[in-house]
Parts: sequence; C-alpha cells; structure tokens
Amino acid sequence: NYNFIKPTRYDVSVQNAKEGDVLVFSEGFDKNWTAESLASQGETFRAQSEKFGNNLNSFVLPKDGDYELNISYKPQKFVNLGLIISMSTSILLAMLFLSNLAKKAKK
Repeated sequence: NYNFIKPTRYDVSVQNAKEGDVLVFSEGFDKNWTAESLASQGETFRAQSEKFGNNLNSFVLPKDGDYELNISYKPQKFVNLGLIISMSTSILLAMLFLSNLAKKAKK
C-alpha cells in the first residue's frame, strides 16, 4: 500500500517482505530518492535508490518483516529552506520599504 503525500514524498507500507525483496518505485531513476523506516524488529532502515530495469527507482529490503517506509526526494529540503529564506527576505524588504515611506510622509 502507498499514500501519495506530495510529489517529493510517499508513505509506503510493506507486509511480509522477505530478505532481498525489491520495492520498485515507478519514478524515473534519481539517486537522491531515499527510503527510511523502522523495521518490524525496531531497527532503523535507510536505503538509497538503485536503478532497476528501464531507469526506475528501487529499494532492496534488508530483512524479513513488515515495513512502514517514508520515500522522499532529499534535495527537496534545500528547496524548502530556499523558500523560507526568500519569503523572510521579501517580508523584511517590504517592511523597510513601508518604513521609508512612513518617514518621508512625516517630512
């Protein structure tokens, strides 16, 4: 089962996986996709995408068991940081502009 969260994140549930099973993710291959989870034994699992077949992403499951995976595109965190910086800068510039207008209006 999977749940589309946004274009750069999916939540995936895998039951009864066998060691070495391959989860194929139908997204064009990019090494920056990662799968992270807690395996059923409580161990942290993290895997980088590997190329599968005709340029698809895949993840090899290391152990038998159930997985709750968060599959995400890691460079997105830099895009989000850039958006926060841009918005903060825009707000600061707008405040400075309005402050200068208010000072000129008083003169």
